[in-house]
Amino acid sequence: MKVKGTRSFMYFLVVMSLAALNWIQHFSVYTKEKTLNDNSTTTTAAAADNPPLVLLRGGVQVAATNDTSGPWYPSEEWVHNCTQDLSSRTEAEGEWDVLHDIALGDCIKFCRCYHGSFPNTTFNKLYHKRACHGGPLSAGNGRFNLSIIDEVHAIQGKNPSLFMIPEPEALVIHLRLGDIVETSKSTVEQMLISGANPGYRPRNFQKGLKSIHEVLDNIHSSKATIVHIVGGSHKKHFWKKSRVYAGCLHRAIQTAGHNVTMRLEGTHPDVDFYYISHASQVVVSAGGYSNLMGKLAEHRGGRIVGRSFGVSW
Repeated sequence: MKVKGTRSFMYFLVVMSLAALNWIQHFSVYTKEKTLNDNSTTTTAAAADNPPLVLLRGGVQVAATNDTSGPWYPSEEWVHNCTQDLSSRTEAEGEWDVLHDIALGDCIKFCRCYHGSFPNTTFNKLYHKRACHGGPLSAGNGRFNLSIIDEVHAIQGKNPSLFMIPEPEALVIHLRLGDIVETSKSTVEQMLISGANPGYRPRNFQKGLKSIHEVLDNIHSSKATIVHIVGGSHKKHFWKKSRVYAGCLHRAIQTAGHNVTMRLEGTHPDVDFYYISHASQVVVSAGGYSNLMGKLAEHRGGRIVGRSFGVSW
């Protein structure tokens, strides 16, 4: 009886040991899986809170992202390739097709309209006749009369085949090209990657030559479905850097997936002035002329998108 009881007890111990070993193995696997999952969660959260940094836009560190559905921005290599490509192409195009060297901004601000040989229907002629003879503007104090600009545009607007306005859903980007681009100390690549000061009054218009990234940000914030680039130069011979700068901006906006057009030459300044100042949304450039069009657009119910360089009228 004693031997039989001992054998039963030993059998009981073996069974309990095997059960305990099996439980320990299952617990070990569970603990290991939980630790891996917890570590994975922690790593994912840490990566989200502290994304890796990559060099973009002139060496400035920005957060990298794996989200391929986000907006596209060009790399420095893309900008380099674009400027190289367009530099060779623009040599064949040569000087700008500039119809008239007309300073509309100077006419409005200072009554320096230089209108002697202009037709009676030009803006300078019409504005000077109404605003600059014996009135408060004759002294050239930098002020202007919005009602007279509206009056002149009402006259010109009677020719809708020439004086048109943008679509309500459009964003108009004005590019002040020519001398301020050609005389800038920055290269075209620097302008496009990081922005640059213009050659004219750089202190007044810091980074007035906007980078591709800034322009694309302006487009995104506007939520416009179509983009129109309108610009030009006062002088025929200021073209080499300007053509490349404008061309790469246009190409980048296309590459980013936007519906975009560009008009830089061959159009009378009156037509551009009328068109841009009637935009629902406008991106302005360096210079009083561009900012004046932005202020007129605001006066007519539109808005300036992005920087306007603090110019006050």
